[in-house]
Formats: sequence, structure tokens, C-alpha cells
Amino acid sequence: MTPPAASGDLGPGETVPSPAPRFAPGELVPWLSALDDSLPQDTSPLEGATLAVTAPEPGSPTRQTREPAPLPGFNLGFLEDQWDDDQASRHIGVEIRLLELDHAVFSLKITEHLVNGHGIVHGGYIFTLADTTFAYACNSRGLTTVAAGVDITFVQAAYLGDVLVADARVRANWGRSGITDVQVTRESDGALVAEFRGRSRQIPPKATPTALA
Repeated sequence: MTPPAASGDLGPGETVPSPAPRFAPGELVPWLSALDDSLPQDTSPLEGATLAVTAPEPGSPTRQTREPAPLPGFNLGFLEDQWDDDQASRHIGVEIRLLELDHAVFSLKITEHLVNGHGIVHGGYIFTLADTTFAYACNSRGLTTVAAGVDITFVQAAYLGDVLVADARVRANWGRSGITDVQVTRESDGALVAEFRGRSRQIPPKATPTALA
């Protein structure tokens, strides 16, 4: 076949002719047809179809699942020892109302030394009450647990003479971590003063003088 003329060889008004098609309309291109036959066919079920599940053959290895160890129960003695050493909470007047599994209630009467320059309760003391209650709820199983992080929202002010009540409940435990929510209310009318969420972490038991000897 004679090659088409180069564009430089064309005379005025002449154009390069289009090459004739190699395959007639509707004719399969041979290499595409062969490729189509060689491709793996999609045999996956349609959406909504039911897949057959076969039981493992006898003797075949099975995946071992590890069940989490059960948490211990309520340990009042552990909390009593913790309270005996809790100088900070007792110093500002925090009192125990209730201790039970994953739940604690503490109170604090607002005295003159807990009021700030605005004539309202210092937010740090509201935080301390909530944090203390959080500590006893998440330590109620006798596993030494400390705060990994906390958030607090102050909803409204409290004043001299008010009694604040903090109610802490453990919401979740996984591994060595946990979440505890605390509500701080005013006892006289039940008004919400603050919302607190604590993220806890279990740590090894504290070293005792005997253990260090």
C-alpha cells in the first residue's frame, strides 16, 4: 500500500486522505475478543443474595478469641483507706454521702474561705468536689485508678451557705480506661451547677513504705 503523502508534498487545496477502517461495523476486534475470553469472570452474588456459610472442617485451626477478665466487685475497705489519706478533700470540708459500686455521692458546704472576689464559689472548689467524687466512683472496685483527663462545664454560680452535692457514675470501662460522669447540684433546689466528665486510667498499686524497704 502506498503511504499517504506528507503534508509538505500536498498541492494547494489538497488534503490527506483518511485511512480506510480495518474492521467492518459490528465486527469484533480479534485481540479484544481473545482478551475478553481470557479475563476472569465475576461470579460474585448480586446485592441481597444469601451467601452460603460452611462450617470449618474437623481438625482445621480455629481463631482463638480472648474474653476480657471480669472486673472485681465493690471494695469498701479500699475506699476507706483512700479517704483516710485524702487530706485535700477533707481539708476543704468535702463529706461522703454514698459509696457503692461504680457510684459515689459527696457534698460540700460553701463557707467563707471557698468564696472568690465576685462573692460566688471559686470554680476550683466546685471542680475539686466533682473530681473527688469521680475518684471514689472509679476506684470503687479496689483497682488503683487516677484521672487521665477531665472536662467541666460551669452552668451557674453557687453562693456562701449553699450545699453542693456531686453525684458520680461510671459510664464505661474498657481495658484499663474508663469514663465517669459527675453532676454537681445545689441541694436546696436541685439546680444544676456543673457538669463534669472524667477519663480514668488504672495504674499499678502505689508503693508502700514496706515495699520500698
